[in-house]
Amino acid sequence: MTHTLSSAALARNVIAELGLDPEAVEITSVEAVSALVRRASGLLCPCPRKKILKSVLRSLDGVVPELAELRNTVDETIDLLVAHGDLLEHADATREAARSEVVLNRAPLSFVKRDSGACVLLGVAPDDRPVLPDFLHEKIQYNNFNRVVPADAAPDVSAHLAGLGFIQLPYKAWSRCPAVVAPDRHVSAMDRHLVSPLAHSTSTIEGLRILDHSTPVDYYPGRWAEPTDQTGRFIGRRPQAYGADLWCYVEMERGNPRRFLDLPLPGSRWRGCDEAWRLQAGIDACNGKPQRYKIRVGVRDFKILDLLSPVPSWAQRRWVIVGFPVARQQCLISFRFHAAEIGEEIKFAAEHLWLSEKTDS
Repeated sequence: MTHTLSSAALARNVIAELGLDPEAVEITSVEAVSALVRRASGLLCPCPRKKILKSVLRSLDGVVPELAELRNTVDETIDLLVAHGDLLEHADATREAARSEVVLNRAPLSFVKRDSGACVLLGVAPDDRPVLPDFLHEKIQYNNFNRVVPADAAPDVSAHLAGLGFIQLPYKAWSRCPAVVAPDRHVSAMDRHLVSPLAHSTSTIEGLRILDHSTPVDYYPGRWAEPTDQTGRFIGRRPQAYGADLWCYVEMERGNPRRFLDLPLPGSRWRGCDEAWRLQAGIDACNGKPQRYKIRVGVRDFKILDLLSPVPSWAQRRWVIVGFPVARQQCLISFRFHAAEIGEEIKFAAEHLWLSEKTDS
């Protein structure tokens, strides 16, 4: 007697086999796709990324009705796992190839220890071997492509992982965010660039808008203004013939530009908006009016960080990895964290972006 399974039943079986909860996770979710990419990588690497992409899509043939629509999700998930540190990307020059080809390889099994004692898991096991004992594996918390072993999973989670052969990575080596620096030093460094040969002298910038730091810090859209009689140094945006407006740091005298510096700086690995937003946070902190955030209570053991000003991509990347984006409430962007983790994120926001908490009082 032949027993036929529906695509929905097949999807539930695949999710369960990946070690995920079929009641909480869908087969097309980032959690499930990430697990499939890791499994394919453990079996196939080193190999071109397209081989992993095809393998994942082939494994879902007959499980996902509109398989073609999932292709971009799988491709983007591979990128996320490279950025996260689960996979490594490098050039592979072979005798048969006329030129080098970018291939993917497994990152070694490793972890980053949080202040709470929780550990972020990184890397892929070779041949998709199970490496964690059941009592740790069943405690893993999946958040998009991120895997965290909570602090209460064992008396000393990091010691257990190290005993299993996982490598402990220093947070700074993994996070790739700017060094901690006082806001006045950061602003002074940018001021020096503004009077260096990198800057341009001018008497007019057509269409210039500036972030007026005399305006309230809690309403970002309302801070943008056309120059009137402002004097000082401001973050600005200036139009170009093609493409989005350019970010710049501009010196104004009675509403007229005198010098400007385009952002990002030459050789920078950050975007223009990333440099501009961090510089504005430094200017506000130096003016005694630091940008602010709010903390609100979420469901169960979660707390939510509400940001009232935009933050650079490196900060958002961290909070997407260790937290979860949620619907905003009277703010620009919100992230949810376990209550035990929120203290470390507040410390990060204060040290790297000089933010302070907004209270109801």
